[in-house]
Amino acid sequence: MELEAFFTQSLGKVYEHDQLHGTSYIVTLEHNHLNISETAKTLFIHRNTLIYRIEKINEILNTDLKIAEELLKIQLALKIARLL
Repeated sequence: MELEAFFTQSLGKVYEHDQLHGTSYIVTLEHNHLNISETAKTLFIHRNTLIYRIEKINEILNTDLKIAEELLKIQLALKIARLL
């Protein structure tokens, strides 16, 4: 699978959502491997806001980022995005 296709399949919906709605869910995913406390501090947001964002990301992607394989796929897609 090509890198761009992998990114699009894994995170395309979140990227499109961010573009259409002015959200920053991709940025949320990039920080601290979704450690709630550390990510909230880094993003200067309340931890409940972060939990809401993660729930929205799960909804957009129709996934559960608590599943290690899903989180790994997202982390790989984020690294690929930096290469593209």
